Amino acid sequence: MRVLDTIWDFLVGSDKIDLSGIDANSTISGNQAFEFVEFTGHGGEVRLVEISEGPTQGTPGSFTTSVLADIDGDGLRDFTLQVLTPFSLDPMTVNDLIL
Repeated sequence: MRVLDTIWDFLVGSDKIDLSGIDANSTISGNQAFEFVEFTGHGGEVRLVEISEGPTQGTPGSFTTSVLADIDGDGLRDFTLQVLTPFSLDPMTVNDLIL
């Protein structure tokens, strides 16, 4: 059973999720950085998936985003962070990550 890590009050455009200390590709020696792409079967890939609706008619809403990472290159996620962004007008982007 996998445990889902959750960030409950992420502020888009201000807060950052720092993934730079994680070795993004376990198939190569050393510490590689993540790349922001769709999973292609190469280690070191991270992507964002929006899993809820955001604001309506210009009023703040609450986005829920999954940050998925493939470390071993099998095309499947090796870890997931669930990120809640209450009172946000915008969803998370790659600019909210430190790769």
